[in-house]
Amino acid sequence: MGIRISLFAIDVPAIEEFATHSLGYVMQYYARHAETGQLGLYFNMPESGSYGGVPGRNVYYVVNKKSGYLTEQQVEKNAFLSTPLNQHLVSENTYAFYFLLSRYARLPMIDWVTTISDGHRRWWIGTYLDYAQTVLGKSAAYDRFVSLLQRILSGHNCGTILPPEQTILAIPFSLAPINNLDLRMNFWTPDESAFLCQTIRYLMNDNPAKFEKPLNEVDPDVNYEWNEVIEVLQEILVLETPALSNRLVISFIG
Repeated sequence: MGIRISLFAIDVPAIEEFATHSLGYVMQYYARHAETGQLGLYFNMPESGSYGGVPGRNVYYVVNKKSGYLTEQQVEKNAFLSTPLNQHLVSENTYAFYFLLSRYARLPMIDWVTTISDGHRRWWIGTYLDYAQTVLGKSAAYDRFVSLLQRILSGHNCGTILPPEQTILAIPFSLAPINNLDLRMNFWTPDESAFLCQTIRYLMNDNPAKFEKPLNEVDPDVNYEWNEVIEVLQEILVLETPALSNRLVISFIG
């Protein structure tokens, strides 16, 4: 699979309020509302073992080589499952937060998280920045554009030469996990997302034909790299919609 990037738009006050619920509530809610057959939502215990909400069932546990489903009464009395979600997320690594967002984004009744892009390779950034430089040249707009895309790379390369990284900014979000090493997490503010979308629109208007997905009947993989660029750009431009324009964008790469 290789290194992949995912982007989510979140309503910060709404998710922070939701995160006051217990882990048991969060898993049971997911198990009751997700479609049967979808992936479960699991949280690991500090020492060993895990619990997860399984769609169409209830909370499943694997602890001390024992496993099975809990009754609602057992969920209510379980000390680990009584832990508030916000407390658990902050103390865990970023995988727990990624799984929460990716699972809950699939629930139609949940509006505090929206998947913007999930699972694309990082190389589209280098390909697109090379093109952007031919249009923007050496300018403040290009420098800011680079810095924002560089931020979601979080130290990974993208196939093109980038300037030295700027000071790492703290994620403006109370649920940001302490451990951000393996699955690296970063962000764009609403103003930064607006600038990105405006710049993407400007680059598209400069050469509209280049942003029509190319077709190659002989070998469809010839244009794969640029096809992926176009696909990701269209996903990012969803941030222009009024419902998402004021949201914090959370990125993951790993």
